[in-house]
Amino acid sequence: MPEPSVSALSLDARQLLLFDFDNGDSWNVPATSRHVHEDSRSRSVLLEVQQWLQTSDTFERQLFDDVQRLLKQQSYNDEGRDDNMILASMLAGIGYRVRTRKALGGGMCLRHTYLCVAPTADPESSSLMVVELHLKDHFEISSPSPEYKALLDSLPEVFVGSMDRLAAIVSLLCREMAQVFSTNGRVLPPWRKLGSMLSKWFSCSDEDTDVTADYCLPKSVYSPELPPIKASAGAQFGTTRGWPW
Repeated sequence: MPEPSVSALSLDARQLLLFDFDNGDSWNVPATSRHVHEDSRSRSVLLEVQQWLQTSDTFERQLFDDVQRLLKQQSYNDEGRDDNMILASMLAGIGYRVRTRKALGGGMCLRHTYLCVAPTADPESSSLMVVELHLKDHFEISSPSPEYKALLDSLPEVFVGSMDRLAAIVSLLCREMAQVFSTNGRVLPPWRKLGSMLSKWFSCSDEDTDVTADYCLPKSVYSPELPPIKASAGAQFGTTRGWPW
């Protein structure tokens, strides 16, 4: 199945965050009909996220397999070291070019650290991949709906993929999370809104750290040798960095 294009996300970011619920006659629909509609929508959302999780990219599939293999071998938090650095060091040890990329935060931008990985065989390769160790954790909420819980349960614990596909998945999850808050009559916190959530991976300002197989002396740099985040990944939202704040 061909990978969907980010352009398929035709909704404007504002539409992803604002949900219009009719409190009038629409809620007088028989309960059975509403449940059928909700079940149909839930299946549609699950299918959508699974489509974004699929890939036919050879490098990405190899990286995913290697990440899964290394995770099974390594017990995290050894000697107080953080998960990202341990995995990054192990990936570097089997031949990948690896950096940790830290979103520095500020304003509505949030702090976060994840891995950027590229193949060493082709130094000019633009096949930059993201490894996010705890994707689900970013979208856990209290009192989730059964549909939202099923959506989170369908996600892999570790995301390995392109920036474009990560952007699409985060947008979809933010849309569904916002709907849960709205349906429950709760206010969506600013840090849960689309722009802030995306800023964890598409920051206004970030710092890269090269990681080698022996990561005791990493070199922090600001001039990326690995390809920078593509502006096109979020260009649909019409901001300088690609995301609405």
